[in-house]
Amino acid sequence: MRKIGWVLLIGCVLGGGFIGCAHTPPAPVEKIGVGLFADGASEEAEIVITRPYDGYGGDLHIFIDGELQGTLAANEIAKFIVINGPHLLKVEWKNKRDAASDETKQVTAHSDRNVYQVKLNEVKGGYRLTLLSEGITVLSGSGVRKSSVVEEAVRKTYDQLAANISKGSKIAILSISAGNPNEAEFIIEELTTLLVGSKQYKVVDRKSLDAIREEQKFQMSGEVNDQSAVSIGEMVGAQIVITGSITGDGTTKRLRLKALDVQSSEIVAMSAERM
Repeated sequence: MRKIGWVLLIGCVLGGGFIGCAHTPPAPVEKIGVGLFADGASEEAEIVITRPYDGYGGDLHIFIDGELQGTLAANEIAKFIVINGPHLLKVEWKNKRDAASDETKQVTAHSDRNVYQVKLNEVKGGYRLTLLSEGITVLSGSGVRKSSVVEEAVRKTYDQLAANISKGSKIAILSISAGNPNEAEFIIEELTTLLVGSKQYKVVDRKSLDAIREEQKFQMSGEVNDQSAVSIGEMVGAQIVITGSITGDGTTKRLRLKALDVQSSEIVAMSAERM
């Protein structure tokens, strides 16, 4: 495997003859590392890991495909350039008191920029590290499709679905069929955030869906027919299931979603938004 290029953005400041971090975390200052690729941009993608100031200390160890690529302290950002294809991203954290946590994600690089934020939280009996998707920017020879465009499409889709789904419904977002699995996952997370944030719906958590997904052998980025969607909805106790697809390219690219009533199997809402 080709060596992974990286960039490190550091958030500590230099002053008074010593290096230290201010009480109010400063904005990260860019420090460019070595090994960045200059060729084959159409076959490369970026994985960006951000860690805001969290007060827990310790370093994050970042592994891609089982190889340690670098470390990250609080208020730092690291960017890794990888070739297109599937990659296993693992982030481990450990502090001086031997407290530790880690999380692993499967990332499919597809000429895009995938940004993940590391969240550290103190929980009963230890700490929990979570990798949250913050956005995807699709890179192509004709330019960049910014994640804000995708977010706007998701927002409009949410408005259309919410107008036709009864308040208080328990919703399961099952899958979005897409050529880029990372884009599908980002859209699912954005839609979940909007539904939960509205405080008008109950949303089936991803762990429950992951268990069913493993049992039924379907993927969040794959296609699920209506009958299977309704069956899965029944398994997780949902009243509404949402499935969809990303179709087309360029100016014809569309996010198409539909909401199915689990009890009646009827389509209660549909949307199609330009991406």
